[in-house]
Amino acid sequence: MPKSKETCIIICLLAIMETTNKKQEQLALCGLG
Repeated sequence: MPKSKETCIIICLLAIMETTNKKQEQLALCGLG
């Protein structure tokens, strides 16, 4: 399954929920930080 930008954002948001202490890192990985 191709990883679209929307899919990336969803994955990043889920990761942020699990690791709020690394929120900035997760945002950067998704290109939102």
